[in-house]
Amino acid sequence: TQRIQVILIMIPGAGYLWYKGFRFSDLQWVSRNSFQQAISAMSTAQTRLDKFVSEFRDAVQKKLAEFQSNVSTMFGAVEKQIDEKVGDVRVGVAGAQMTLDGLDTRVQRLEGKLDESNNSIQYANRGIQLLCSVVAESVSGSSRSVKQLQDFAQSSPASLEAPPAVPLL
Repeated sequence: TQRIQVILIMIPGAGYLWYKGFRFSDLQWVSRNSFQQAISAMSTAQTRLDKFVSEFRDAVQKKLAEFQSNVSTMFGAVEKQIDEKVGDVRVGVAGAQMTLDGLDTRVQRLEGKLDESNNSIQYANRGIQLLCSVVAESVSGSSRSVKQLQDFAQSSPASLEAPPAVPLL
């Protein structure tokens, strides 16, 4: 009775497997038919995978080329802007350098003129001091103006002190 129950269960299962294309030999070992079907299925899957990988690679290469083009364009624009700004700065620095050179020249000329003026003032002061001495010696007496002239000549500030002897004509 148990055998009959097992046979009754196996008959519909075997029928279903036969209907789906399986044979009894497929359950025990690989048959030629099932092996060819497996190879065919794997070949089809490999073809689809190759096609997908190829399409994916092409899409990635296209996107990468677009990205590189955009980066190159943006880099060129930024580089151009930087070059323009550096050029502007160079022009500004050159202008400032020229202005500084001009100011330096003017300061040197002013220093020369100040030195000349200082020498002229010292020369004039020495002449006035000598003139006061001559007048004080030529005037005899004890008049009040003579006394003031002598006091003035003796109390002259350092700038009025006699510079090194300057020959008079």
